[in-house]
Amino acid sequence: MAEEKKSADNKLQDKILRTLTRGVRDRKLRYTLLTPVLTFFIALILWATQLLEWNQFTRLDGQLYNQLFEWRGPRAPHPDIVILAIDDVTKEAGNQVFGSETNNPSIQLMMNGFPFPRKVYGQITEKLLNAGAKVVAYDMLFPSPSVYGVEDDAEWAKAIDLYSTNVVIGANVQEKKDSTNQDGGTVGISLPVDSLLTSANSLTSVGFVNYWPDFDNYIRAARHQTSLEVLSQPEVFSDIQPEHTLYTSYDALAARKYDPSIPLGGWSKPRLINYSTPALGYQHHSLLHIFLHMMWKQNFKNGEFFRGKIILIGPVGNWTHDNHYTSYGFMPGVEIHANSIASILRQDYVKILNAPWIGGTLIFFMAFLTLFTMGRLKNAFAKLASIVVIDGFFLLGASLLFNSQTIVFPMAWSLIGITLTGITELTAQIIMEQLERRRVKSTLDKYVSKNVANYVLEDQNEFTQALGGKRKPVTILFSDIRSFTTMTESADEQELVKQLNEYFSTMVPLVYKTNGTLHKYIGDAIMAVWGDTHSYGTREDAVNATSAILKMTRDLKILNERWEKEGKWQSLKIGVGLNHGTVVVGNIGSAAEGAERMEFTVIGDAVNLASRLEGATKEFHTDRLIGESVAELVKDDFYLRSAGKLVVKGKTVPVAVFIPLEEKIPGENPTFDKVWLDQYEEAYQFYIKREFDKAEVLLKKCQEKEPSDYLCDRYIKEIAAFRIDPPGADWQGEFKMKDK
Repeated sequence: MAEEKKSADNKLQDKILRTLTRGVRDRKLRYTLLTPVLTFFIALILWATQLLEWNQFTRLDGQLYNQLFEWRGPRAPHPDIVILAIDDVTKEAGNQVFGSETNNPSIQLMMNGFPFPRKVYGQITEKLLNAGAKVVAYDMLFPSPSVYGVEDDAEWAKAIDLYSTNVVIGANVQEKKDSTNQDGGTVGISLPVDSLLTSANSLTSVGFVNYWPDFDNYIRAARHQTSLEVLSQPEVFSDIQPEHTLYTSYDALAARKYDPSIPLGGWSKPRLINYSTPALGYQHHSLLHIFLHMMWKQNFKNGEFFRGKIILIGPVGNWTHDNHYTSYGFMPGVEIHANSIASILRQDYVKILNAPWIGGTLIFFMAFLTLFTMGRLKNAFAKLASIVVIDGFFLLGASLLFNSQTIVFPMAWSLIGITLTGITELTAQIIMEQLERRRVKSTLDKYVSKNVANYVLEDQNEFTQALGGKRKPVTILFSDIRSFTTMTESADEQELVKQLNEYFSTMVPLVYKTNGTLHKYIGDAIMAVWGDTHSYGTREDAVNATSAILKMTRDLKILNERWEKEGKWQSLKIGVGLNHGTVVVGNIGSAAEGAERMEFTVIGDAVNLASRLEGATKEFHTDRLIGESVAELVKDDFYLRSAGKLVVKGKTVPVAVFIPLEEKIPGENPTFDKVWLDQYEEAYQFYIKREFDKAEVLLKKCQEKEPSDYLCDRYIKEIAAFRIDPPGADWQGEFKMKDK
């Protein structure tokens, strides 16, 4: 039988929950279908923006790409690349060199100021190559004749021709920009002045120094070959053809002259430079120092320092206006060349997986992975955190792949997809839940207490357990209208209903405002509980309940005064009883098939005593009484007056009862005579201790101040009666109730 009853209870509980939350599953199904559809369209739109290279997302992707270098950190520069800088020291050679060093012919040439006579570059080249350098590359353009005359160009041209297999000088590529090229000159390559290119050998030393920055002005890639035809007719030729006039980059020439075995095939497409370090990762040595005896000997080991290396010579400093944004920060042009040449020598250019299908697959996969992950979580904060976590793991994966394999893939679109999918899923859930809560709560509020409605909506698991019965410490209130039966005999039925509705509309909100639960209307009576659906703590629940009964009696007085002023209805009188104790909270009622009627309520002795206390208000001629269990909890928060001790019908143990007067407010005096109350309490204690003479003296003093006080009059009369017929030995000051 017990198992059958338990099974019937479980079925009934399920039915109640289905009734209370009717439509939730259907809406959840629609929500479950909606979010994947939205996720699909988010991913599709993002993929389209990737294919169209929408600038804002492309810019973000570029910044994420740059960040990979920061996360990886610097690597060792290529050991065979050296930078000799035409820096401020070299430019101001005349102010830097003294004594016998000024007799050096090369220094004498440099002391003329920048631009130097070009013959000094021949001397520099000869000195470095004689020291064992493999390549001397000048990151410089020589587009016009030397200001020092034809002979100056002739000396430099002779050196270029002589050392053509080891020397590289710069040229400038000009490509078609709309109807004209960028500089307004001839489309193609702007070579050094003709006087420097005196033979076919000389032409093999010329490479273009250009880089093509991305649209955000960052130099991330290098192109090492192009052709006149590609430059002049980009709308016709997207790549180099065998018959084209080929141009090779400065970086590629320097690398090939260092190692002729390095292949150049397919280098017409941009290659992502694998920057080793930020600016100054390659040490800048002042060009002037190679001609200073002590520097040459100590710093450069009599030239041994340059043996077998590529020497890059170029201007460095703010005066050059040759600094650019790169994947690894702001960097001088000559150092960009160093990183680019190092990438060629190491054959470790950054590889990018940018095929359209890869980008699309990644976007869709990460978006639906986010949707799946968030679908497994219930808490909104956990879902929000999961967006950050998934973004973090995505970036971590990208960083690990870059660090280990030097491979990158489009990141911005997937990150945006993760974030948008997460926000969409979270927003859809919140909106669905809020709409569902409003719908269900609106329905529930018509039939059950707002607290019970909130209880069902906020914690269905807890509510399900409570349906089966759960012990909880609670505070219970019963209120009843005095002589209501007599009123119904003479009052107009419709007017009586209106008055009752207005009365309940005033009383019930006070229960809610003090965090109580309205359990039921019993005719003209109200039953409310604190701590059943949600507890703020045993003491706080009792304080809230006591506050409620003070407000109920106060607001009824205001209501009566208004009715009397309006001549509307006769005044109402109520009695309110309040008790605290452990009860069973649960779903009580009939589970019989066809006669199902359940009620979420509380049962137990504490409930019965609360009802008795409401009835006892008539015996003590007051409109409110609280039991000693409540008084013990609220005595520090309210002024209480001892009403007496009573033994309710069916019980043998007396219960002390109290009248709450008003709330204690720190720093404020009560509105009543506190001295009078203290005197009364002292008299009552004498009464309980059978010291009737002392009690009577004090009670009469209290009565002098309050002649109409019922309790003073009552205890004076009882003392007089006890003098004739003393109470028994087991008397504790109690009064035995004969009625419920």
